[in-house]
Amino acid sequence: MVEKRGYYVQILFLILFVTLLIPSIEASFVCGIVKNSLETSASWINVIVYYSDVQEKQTTCDVSPDENKYCCDTEDIAGVSWAIGKQVSAKIFDINKGYVAEPVNLYLSGEGYDVFPEMQLEKAIRVYSPEDGSIISDSRVFVNVSFSSMFTKLKYILNYANNTLEEDICSDCSNAEFYIKNLSTGSYELLLTVSGVDGNVTESVFFTIPSLITFNREIKCRGCVENYIPAGRKVVMQINLESSDNLSGTFIDYFPVDWRVLRHGGGITESFSKTHNLIKWEVQGKEIIKEYTLKSPRKFFTRKYIFQSVFENIEGPKDEVILFRFYKFLSLLKKFTHNPMKKANKLEYLEISPSKPLVMFFRNKNILEIDIFPKNKTKGIYMYLQKNHKPKLRKAESNFVIHTNLLDENIEKILIKFKVKKPSRRKILKDVSLFYYNEAEETWNSLGVEQYGEDDRYAYFLANSENKGIFAIKKKYGRIK
Repeated sequence: MVEKRGYYVQILFLILFVTLLIPSIEASFVCGIVKNSLETSASWINVIVYYSDVQEKQTTCDVSPDENKYCCDTEDIAGVSWAIGKQVSAKIFDINKGYVAEPVNLYLSGEGYDVFPEMQLEKAIRVYSPEDGSIISDSRVFVNVSFSSMFTKLKYILNYANNTLEEDICSDCSNAEFYIKNLSTGSYELLLTVSGVDGNVTESVFFTIPSLITFNREIKCRGCVENYIPAGRKVVMQINLESSDNLSGTFIDYFPVDWRVLRHGGGITESFSKTHNLIKWEVQGKEIIKEYTLKSPRKFFTRKYIFQSVFENIEGPKDEVILFRFYKFLSLLKKFTHNPMKKANKLEYLEISPSKPLVMFFRNKNILEIDIFPKNKTKGIYMYLQKNHKPKLRKAESNFVIHTNLLDENIEKILIKFKVKKPSRRKILKDVSLFYYNEAEETWNSLGVEQYGEDDRYAYFLANSENKGIFAIKKKYGRIK
């Protein structure tokens, strides 16, 4: 009996010890939220935490995609003792990625974990002009740049044709506007460097000053006469880009959505807007020729369409194409003429990896969350979601397209979370499916769906896909027996 009593006393002592220990562990944590920058998500960005009076001793932790929260343990700061009342700071200073967040501070309270004021992620240097990869049609280039208040000095280095031009622009400043003049034709690399107490950050911009750049379009098909194309005809579209200097970048051609692609000609096609799709190539050289094949739509009335080529930030002319069935001179209906439209806003991550995917949340939509897991660590990945117009799955509740510049062969999986509205009391949710459209086979394939929750109004599901592209959500209701 005495032995049992001693055993229980030991257990109670252990429970009391752990109970007293837990608050001290929690009290050493400092947490906060990082707001996204204009260009990219703060997810997986590294936060630096340190005691304000001993900045050289630090610990770090990553920002979680879940509401952009982070929590660091100040006990991990070697050589400094934790104590109530000490001031602790947090900041972001990522030289490699070029992003920073100004320091925020708090005082340790000892009452659970402490919370920093929100941090704002921002580019260390924001270059408004010139744009990277831009084509300049002048002998001078206008530079417009601003930078974080964590920096006070700006200088530039201009590299071109084995020559270098270097100049200090300002000190004790946070923005600058200036011209670099008397430039000859050719390719340039502009390095803009800002300096501050924490170190230096450099942003590079490439631009070209060609002496000549031209676009041309040639249309080939049976029955074609210049820009007049018969309905329902196979059409070879040849687009040319000529420059006096070597160019390197993305060559894009926008074409109407109801023109079906038969051959891609080595290009990549994407949905772009309600009226236009695009096909693009990564190109190099002075004279670039690309061909792809379309099927013109079968329309009864004569219609006018707009095609347009773009190289980086240089737009080619808007080429009008007249589609006819019987007579080329029939009047055109204005409502069938559309110009290319801007695509949806995108979310861009500086870097993703198998353990740190691209995560995008959605509000007030059937789609709740999309996570893209890469096979390898990859930089500069973006994603955006668009409503799908063609092809559509019959009786589907939602048709959407997942766009990303991560190639299919580098995608480990895409996790899709979505919700479906529950029916009235007289019905039940019988079946929910997520379909993926295989463009090569022109078939809709059902993906495995798992329900992970529900509330009074919605049932919540998730599914995995190995590919980006076109998806559709389909549901079936049944009657309660």
